[in-house]
Amino acid sequence: MWGGDLARVAAAAVALIMLAAPAQALAEDVERRDERLYSFDGTRILTHFFPAPDAARDADGKAPTVMLGHGWAGSGATGVDEDLTGGLSDEVGGVGLADLLDAGYNVVTWDSRGFGRSSGRAQVASPEYEGRDAQMIIDWIATQGEAELDAAGDPRLGMTGASYGGGIQLVTAAIDQRVDVITPTIAWHDLENALIPEGDFRLSWASLLLGGGLVAGSLAPEMTAAYDATWRSGRVRQQDYDWFFARGPKALVANITAPTLITQGTVDTLFTLRDGIKNYEMLAAAGTPVRMVWFCGGHGACNAAPGPKGQVAQATMDWLERWLRDRKDVDTGAPFTWLADDGRWRDAQSWPPAPGTPLRAEGQGRLPLRIGFSSGAVIAATPAQGGLRVPIATPAAADVVGAPQLTLRYRGTAWPRRDTHVFAQVVRRRASGAGQVIGNQASPVPVLLDGRERSVTVALEPIAARVEPGDQLELQIVDGSSLFDAQRTMGALTAKVAVELPTAAAAHSVPPGDPAPAGP
Repeated sequence: MWGGDLARVAAAAVALIMLAAPAQALAEDVERRDERLYSFDGTRILTHFFPAPDAARDADGKAPTVMLGHGWAGSGATGVDEDLTGGLSDEVGGVGLADLLDAGYNVVTWDSRGFGRSSGRAQVASPEYEGRDAQMIIDWIATQGEAELDAAGDPRLGMTGASYGGGIQLVTAAIDQRVDVITPTIAWHDLENALIPEGDFRLSWASLLLGGGLVAGSLAPEMTAAYDATWRSGRVRQQDYDWFFARGPKALVANITAPTLITQGTVDTLFTLRDGIKNYEMLAAAGTPVRMVWFCGGHGACNAAPGPKGQVAQATMDWLERWLRDRKDVDTGAPFTWLADDGRWRDAQSWPPAPGTPLRAEGQGRLPLRIGFSSGAVIAATPAQGGLRVPIATPAAADVVGAPQLTLRYRGTAWPRRDTHVFAQVVRRRASGAGQVIGNQASPVPVLLDGRERSVTVALEPIAARVEPGDQLELQIVDGSSLFDAQRTMGALTAKVAVELPTAAAAHSVPPGDPAPAGP
């Protein structure tokens, strides 16, 4: 099943668990009530209730409640000295149990099905499984004496959490309008884009997630079957598409009425900026109050200036205060705020921001294809030494924000497969340092090498970069990426390439170290 590489997957699993759920240590001075709840199918869900401090409750001893979800392969926090972000709070962008209790909220944590001390098998935030588990927990919260209620059976309720703890927020708020506010951090829109963009298998992350899940818990058998089949054949079966299609938020996002803060990482190579954009656009179209913040972090390593510490966590707490306590005096900031790779925050009054002059380039060349894996970082694209390269002129300073558009007109032949992928990435070189792939992102581009002239146009993964005159930008088209499956064919193609990088018009910005800009 592991393609003869069990050791690599096991090591990756350990790294993932360290990020998603570090070792827990119980803080004895914090009041906590544990309950074993039983979901619709008999699955046991271990749940913890932390009452707000006495001084924060109203005259009736009640306070709003926040459900704090954990990451994949993790378990619910049981003490305030735990850090659900594995010591990477600025990179992951989450808030913890202590933050919420200090702000005067009741907090509920739980072990999702298949993980921790809950039973059952993880179903990847399925509305039919984890979604119904969350609804059961909401029913239980409404019976707790410290829980402020909007109505009988309806607690005053917010949700927060990162990654897997973000996805469950979107699913739960979509199927249960008792949720009053959500703050999904580095969550996803659809698992097809996360794991199978343009039909290619995001092998590195799939190995991490599956390995971590198998070490830490119990998974739905469809997950291992999908991994095994795709590893062996290099093709995704329709039944696997269908299974993942039914998991996570996707079309359900249009049903969300709870005000939503979307936080996404500019260097996240699993749940990329594209996921945040899709969720934002659907919520905005539905008329739901929504804000989107991009920061240098997520599922990946920040390869740029990280900006001031604590800004993302503060944005989360402000959003909860504004909408859970209905504090209209709290300034939650502009509808769209992003941290470019120069460490400066910028904002806009909408997504997409008002456009500036795009950066355009054209080129042509030949690209050989070689069977095998691409070397490089497991969760980050790295500059290539070869490949087809197209310089992109930067005549003036510009804020590149959004998805570059690529058109490839090509002809080629390959064996043993004619249908495959090549990969596009934008590299910047400065005089002061080596080249870097902006945002760590590589995007698969599907090609059919049957000897005929063909054309394909794709939107690459969105990026956020500040470019200055003298920066050397380059589009690279390469035959493999360490983020994806191995190249399974050999041959060559010749291509004419056109690329366009979107830019934003002048945006308000502040220097590194200053607070994030506030909105109206």
